[in-house]
Amino acid sequence: TEQFVYFSIEFKQRFYSEFMSGKKPRKIIIGMGLDPELLGQSRINGIKQYVMRYAKRDKGFTDILTSPDIYLPVRQTPEEKIRRLEHQLAYTRQELEFVKKIVAANREAQKEWKSKRRQG
Repeated sequence: TEQFVYFSIEFKQRFYSEFMSGKKPRKIIIGMGLDPELLGQSRINGIKQYVMRYAKRDKGFTDILTSPDIYLPVRQTPEEKIRRLEHQLAYTRQELEFVKKIVAANREAQKEWKSKRRQG
């Protein structure tokens, strides 16, 4: 949104990993294809603080757009809420399709295994 920047779990994990290996936050941001001037130094520092704090939690990193237990700003406009819910729905549909493919691949592998077992 205009007021907030949200980062995926993958972004947070990569940022943490690269920071722990000694890379500077600004270099990490550039390496991920983001413009550090657009974010500004205070936001980059905030990202670092946030990532370090959440890396220590038992839950680890969470995705604010897909995690139901994350606090969202009260000032969310109806359009922002709709966009967030549409994103959650699309994400859930992708997850479902992924699970379906895994189940289908598992069934196929079991069929192959049974077929080879009968032949051999």
